[in-house]
Amino acid sequence: MKSRSLKAEQIQTLQKYLAIVLRDLASIWKPHAGQLEVGHAYFFKGLKKIFVRCGRKFGKTELACYLLYRIAMSRPNQHCYYIAPTYKQAKELIWENGRLPHFLGKLGAKYIEGKPSETEHRIKFKNGSFIKIDGSENYEAYRGINPHAIVYDEYKDFHPKFHEGMEPNLATHEAPIFIFGTPPDTEDHPFCRTETGVQRDTEGAAFKMPTHTSPYISQKWLDNMKITLEARGEWHVWMREYMAEIVPSGALHIFPMLEVPKVAPNGKFDGHSKHVRPHAELQEMVNRHPKDYTYHAVYDPASTSCFGVLFAAVNKRTKQVLCLDEIYEKNKNKTSSKQIWPKAWAKKLAILNRRDMWRDVYDYAAAWFANEIKDEYGEGMTPCVKDLKNKEVRLSSVKDFIREGLFLISDKCPMLVWEMRNYATDEDGKLPKKNDHLIDDVRYLFNDAHLRTVPRTRFRMPEDMRMVPEEGFPEFEEEVDALDIYEEITEEFYE
Repeated sequence: MKSRSLKAEQIQTLQKYLAIVLRDLASIWKPHAGQLEVGHAYFFKGLKKIFVRCGRKFGKTELACYLLYRIAMSRPNQHCYYIAPTYKQAKELIWENGRLPHFLGKLGAKYIEGKPSETEHRIKFKNGSFIKIDGSENYEAYRGINPHAIVYDEYKDFHPKFHEGMEPNLATHEAPIFIFGTPPDTEDHPFCRTETGVQRDTEGAAFKMPTHTSPYISQKWLDNMKITLEARGEWHVWMREYMAEIVPSGALHIFPMLEVPKVAPNGKFDGHSKHVRPHAELQEMVNRHPKDYTYHAVYDPASTSCFGVLFAAVNKRTKQVLCLDEIYEKNKNKTSSKQIWPKAWAKKLAILNRRDMWRDVYDYAAAWFANEIKDEYGEGMTPCVKDLKNKEVRLSSVKDFIREGLFLISDKCPMLVWEMRNYATDEDGKLPKKNDHLIDDVRYLFNDAHLRTVPRTRFRMPEDMRMVPEEGFPEFEEEVDALDIYEEITEEFYE
């Protein structure tokens, strides 16, 4: 009875202490609605992985200070860390300006032991807890520590090895981790992969908090900034920096004209767009007049990296390209020809159940793949030249087809969309040499189908014109003449 009474007294004392801590914190800082939502995920729901993709001036740094102080003050011996991309940046963001060391103001003397250390950049509390700041470039120093709470700020600029080394450390005390940052200019980034991991974690919560979430930022100021950036042709900056959307950089992005829907947490498209259409819609186009199309299965073989296969149909008259399905295999144990070939045929026959109408095209540099298919299945393939010297020219052709609505992608091709959405040159204007497997397939497809320029006059064939009567249709003949078919045929013959 005595021990139970003592335990009850301890709980009561702790509750009173926590009430005082919360009262004191509330007296110096009041979160706005968006910040409350983030804090609620941890303090009330008990979720341990919190990811906040936010716009500029959302108030992430103030929220980070509050979270660290509340955790450090609420329980004894809590080791809490604030990490910025670099140590210098951590000092500039949160220390030199006093935001972290003087967060409590006059109440600091009540909880903090002595003065914050200017050499270690550490704040020690009278209950044995501390808050320390550092930069992600010091990742080696944090292997093996046992934190009780950690905050990442401006995560997109982190050294990639920091989270890799820190994440296992969270297990010791089941420590919460709070990750804040504006989004990067590409989805092929640790920021996006970490966010997706948190979304799928049962103990995770991911938030998107645009700048306008903060009531302290003038809507008039935001409207003016939007107009200014749009006038500069920097719409992507507005969407990324203020709306917290992941939008590839317009200046470096190779396919900015490609309109794609958002991707849901499960990896599927959240709706459709001008260029990404429901598979049933494109399949119906093929089913309606299958002989109007040529059918191409295009292979970018790989034995150790990613094996990409694109299945497409090209309209013989309009030249419209329909990307209908894909294989994107990164598991090295599943990239052999014996595993890819049957899977490819299953997808081909699901699109068009006619073996004689499919063309199988491969990168000529991967002759080993064609040889294996010939030996194993007795089937031949067509090599396609890689056009290394004219890569930019072929990509320019693809862009023209996209602009004219002649390049449509089925929602069964998420990885093709992902590659094209994130395909961008480096700062020197050079094309990337990674994550382009299906884009290479698109180039081979354009070569194989002789797609160079958008038809100068659109070829239209209404349903009532499919059977041409004896007297002919003068308007129809004019359109055919305008295509300059003779020039097109001779160009293909002498290529």
